This record gives sequence, structure tokens and C-alpha cells, in this order.
Amino acid sequence: MSELAIYNIKGQSVGKVELDKKVFNGEREVSDSPNDEFSGKLATVTDAVAPNKPGRVEFCGTTWKAESVAALPAGASVRIVGKKNLTLKVEAVES
Repeated sequence: MSELAIYNIKGQSVGKVELDKKVFNGEREVSDSPNDEFSGKLATVTDAVAPNKPGRVEFCGTTWKAESVAALPAGASVRIVGKKNLTLKVEAVES
């Protein structure tokens, strides 16, 4: 663990916070679980997604890198089926 000192406006130390190095050096993945808070939710394709060609989707006001096994045009509704770090795995929503 590392420590981060917190200072007030006058430069006086007001406390220390321990930091887990794994979060900051990229060793820890954000999620690889199908039970995360994204799976099953709907998103909208903003940049076309194709097999072996990631695109982008909008979810909750933010755009995310997205991958799919099928071609998905911009504007298509998709369902999030998984997440690996900051990339969402998506599939077309049947209409």
C-alpha cells in the first residue's frame, strides 16, 4: 500500500489515505463478470461496430468502446452482454 497525504489551503497535512497500487498500475481489471452493473442494459451505437472492428456505443450519457460478433450500424439499439475493462461486448436487440 502507498499513502497519499491530504493538505489544506495553508499547506498543513490533514490526513493520509492508503492507496492500493493495483488500481493505479493497470494490474486490476474493471470487470470480467457477466453479473456486473452493465450486462443486460440497453445502449445505442454511435460509431458502427463490426466483427474485428470495434466501434462505440452510448450508455448512461457516456460513450464506450464496443465489440460485437455481428455488424451493427450507427443508431442501432444494442444489449450489453459483457464488459472487459473499458470495452463493452454488445449484441443487436431484436425488434
